[in-house]
Formats: sequence, structure tokens, C-alpha cells
Amino acid sequence: MQQIRPIYSASACSTTDISWLQSWKLKPEDEESWNVFLDKYIPIVQGRIAGYCLQTQDTDDLKQRIFEKILIHIRNVERPRLGSFRAWLRKVIDSSIYNWLLEAKRQRLIRLVADDVLLQVAELVSSDIGESHRMDLVKVAIAQAQFDLEPTTWEMFRLTKVEGKSAKAVAQQLGVSILTVYDACRRVRERLKTILNDLDEMNPG
Repeated sequence: MQQIRPIYSASACSTTDISWLQSWKLKPEDEESWNVFLDKYIPIVQGRIAGYCLQTQDTDDLKQRIFEKILIHIRNVERPRLGSFRAWLRKVIDSSIYNWLLEAKRQRLIRLVADDVLLQVAELVSSDIGESHRMDLVKVAIAQAQFDLEPTTWEMFRLTKVEGKSAKAVAQQLGVSILTVYDACRRVRERLKTILNDLDEMNPG
């Protein structure tokens, strides 16, 4: 699972209010306690999600999944020690992310796009890997590769090869090195070639 560098605000780094936490454990549905949580700890949730470069709707869905799991398990938080609540919270968040990604991969949850847009992307992919394949198989390969690779890897490929941005610009945008962008594009191309070769063998003619 991809490692995330958490993003914290000053408020998120302060000591947990024990009385608030104990009150919230007794009444998880309490709106005031929930608002306190959002005000103080939402940067931790956002920071754990941020590295996946998800689409807005996926980010919202995942955040909702995390919130639901927090509310379900908040009663089980042990008597807090220094930093223990944040450690518990990070475990809940990471578990939610892991399960959400597994479910997304199983169900192949990809955004539906217009046929002409998908065709354009498929043509660009075919041109980039330097081989000729049936366009319907290229579309399948694109969907498969998105779930086989880490989201940031596909995003670097998409930004450079589909949106036409320079590797330098993409590196600056995502906070990585240019070599990382080059390597991501290489890995996407190799994965697409492998998938397409397998699809060609299963779908001759």
C-alpha cells in the first residue's frame, strides 16, 4: 500500500481533549462533538488521502467511508495516552483506505467518460507505446492499467501523455523528481504492452 506523508495543521498537533473524547465515546452521534473532531482532526484525514490523487468524487466517497468507520469504532478507543488517539485514528483511516481501494479494484470502479474522449485517450496510448492494437482492447487495457498501478503513477502518465504537460511541469505539480515522472511513464507503457499482448492472445483477429 502506498505510503502517505500526512499533512497536519497547528490545531491537529495539539493535545487531545480527554473530556471531549470521553463525551464523544458515550454519544458518537452528538453533533457538537463531531464538529469538534472535524475542526481539529480533518487535516489528518485529508493528509492520508491526498497522496492518492483521486478524483473529487472518489475523495468524497472515501472520506465518507472513513467517517462512518470512525463513528462505528469510536466507542472502542481505550483510555487515551499521549498521542494514542491520533495513532488509533491513523489506523482507522489507513484501514478504510485499504479496504476502499480493494473494493474499487474488484468492482472496476472507473469514471464513465464520453466515447469520443475515451477514443482520443486510446489513440494517444496506442501511439505512445508504438504498437497497433484493436481499439476496443486498448480501452480495456487502459481501464485495467489504472487499477494495476498506483494512482500517482497513472496520474504522471496521464498528465504528460494525455494532457501534454512537460515532465518538469508534472514533477513540480506533484512534488516529485523528473526522473520519477519518466519512470512512471515507462512503467505505464510496459504494463499496457503486457496487458495488450495478453488480450491479443485471448481475442485473436
